[in-house]
Amino acid sequence: MPRSIGLSAAFGLGDTGAESWRPIRGFPNYEVSDLGRIHRLMPGRGLARPGHLLKTRIDQGRWVSVLLFSPDRPLPLQRYVGRLVAEAFWGAPQPGAVVEYLTGDPLDCRACNVRWARRKRALRWRRSYEP
Repeated sequence: MPRSIGLSAAFGLGDTGAESWRPIRGFPNYEVSDLGRIHRLMPGRGLARPGHLLKTRIDQGRWVSVLLFSPDRPLPLQRYVGRLVAEAFWGAPQPGAVVEYLTGDPLDCRACNVRWARRKRALRWRRSYEP
């Protein structure tokens, strides 16, 4: 059975086998990985424990989101995982920038698949991948 090549190998990013974690700006109790996963750093409410991977959900049939608690707010805030990954691994966006998914698949939130782009470019790129 043939093995499929991952995007990280296709783009020359290599596959170290180790997940890289970065802090999430504005949410000191969480980290996001280059694979698009989010975990807690500190114990939380209920059963939440350090290292616990958060559940994600798909909004509007195409965007992966997660609920995060901020230390200064009693209610969770919804954040899109692709945007969290882009902020953590590619820096803060320029004004008007949106997340562009290189494969055209917004369910793939890996760092090697997201980047910042101007809205017009991202829409053109996305249209080229839609069926």
